[in-house]
Amino acid sequence: MLQDHTLRSISLSIPGGRPSVGGEIDLTTAASIAAWLATFDVEPIDIDLSRVTLFDSTGLRLFLNLRRRNQHMRIINPSDAVLRVLEMTDTVEYLLDRGTTSRVAFRVTGCGDWTTYATW
Repeated sequence: MLQDHTLRSISLSIPGGRPSVGGEIDLTTAASIAAWLATFDVEPIDIDLSRVTLFDSTGLRLFLNLRRRNQHMRIINPSDAVLRVLEMTDTVEYLLDRGTTSRVAFRVTGCGDWTTYATW
């Protein structure tokens, strides 16, 4: 028996030189998001999650792994969906920056004029 598969889309963009993720961060999108974020070879890195509509344990694991590899990575502007998971797992202080002045945006290397990327 075939199951229906719903295509899920994410929006990956770089407004003002800062990576921003929108849409659903879950098992179906985490690998694409991780691969995209791996193209940012900079420290520090601020990742805007204000447009995230769904954030599950796979999304949490993605950002915990990113933080382990880059101690200067932080989530900024978390959506309610993101903040709810961070609060439930007591990872707010580890992953989220609250109230620190934004750091300077950076140049994206190796991406050319590429500003938006979508996948399912």
